[in-house]
Amino acid sequence: MIYRTKKITVRLTDKEYAKLREMSETSGLKMEPVIRKLLVGYEIRPRPNATYIKLIKELSAVGNNLNQIAHLANATGKITEDQWKKTHQLLEKIWDFCAYEL
Repeated sequence: MIYRTKKITVRLTDKEYAKLREMSETSGLKMEPVIRKLLVGYEIRPRPNATYIKLIKELSAVGNNLNQIAHLANATGKITEDQWKKTHQLLEKIWDFCAYEL
């Protein structure tokens, strides 16, 4: 665990403070971590929106399902018609979700 024992006081203009606050709000971080990240050269990026996060979670779940089917097909050397249909449905779900959300 990192223990931060050094404390400093920094005075900012209204404009500087507004910029720091904006960076904090858009990144989802508190002001102190924003300052620390800037000190080490980290680029502060906006936090992904809810749609993007939902898309990533959905794609991850679909990818896991496809991976399970692929693993079974590789292990047995064959794929059943039901597995093929499920794979096709999952791929259609990805396509529909991406077309709808983006």
